[in-house]
Amino acid sequence: MRFCGQPSNEVISDYVDAIDWRHAVLIGQFDGAQLVGVAELFPTLPRWARCAELAVSVSRDWRGKGLGAALTEAALTHAQDHRIRRVTLLISPENQAMLAVAEHQGARLLPVADMVVARLRLRAVPNPVLQGIKAIVAMALPPWGRAARAV
Repeated sequence: MRFCGQPSNEVISDYVDAIDWRHAVLIGQFDGAQLVGVAELFPTLPRWARCAELAVSVSRDWRGKGLGAALTEAALTHAQDHRIRRVTLLISPENQAMLAVAEHQGARLLPVADMVVARLRLRAVPNPVLQGIKAIVAMALPPWGRAARAV
């Protein structure tokens, strides 16, 4: 969540207060009642561009156990399912674990100032609902309509 360190509770609280809950997706991992990791995925403007930013945060005690990779995978799956085509992560150059996760996912890593920008292109996933609608429309067309569309 682009803290790049140990933020205070006040910083986290202010950040959460500013989240646009209509568009952001948060995927969390709990250990009992304790939140130990979270991935935040939110679309960037303009929304029609189908781009999003992803931020992952894992509590210190849970680092090195694959939780960041699992949260990243879950967020990217959600993005792909919702037809997002490009995802960007901002990663501290010292965060070798997250850099490795991004590389494993096929990201292009670009050093920019004091951060590393990781850019991912996601595969388009066919939407079965839309494909079903197209099939129904094609079946409903009269024979001359089908021929005209095939040309």
